[in-house]
Amino acid sequence: SSSSSSSDMSDDDKHKLFQAAAVTGDTQLQRRVWVKIGIMNEDFTEGEKFSSFAAEHVGWAIRNYQWMQTVNTAEKGRAYCEQHMD
Repeated sequence: SSSSSSSDMSDDDKHKLFQAAAVTGDTQLQRRVWVKIGIMNEDFTEGEKFSSFAAEHVGWAIRNYQWMQTVNTAEKGRAYCEQHMD
């Protein structure tokens, strides 16, 4: 299969992928990631988990500041997404 379901990913992995996509500034990549992690529907409408995930991400980002510094450019974010999307 081309991608695994979001249920196969840990919450930490979902937040990492979300953050990596965010730093790219690439809205198409962000949408693909959001669908992958289960916070956006296939038709690109906001999923029921979007708001709660976004709220949780603030705390996750504070706790994972050091990891975020390793994926802090568009290039690094894109590379991370490419490695972890399948």
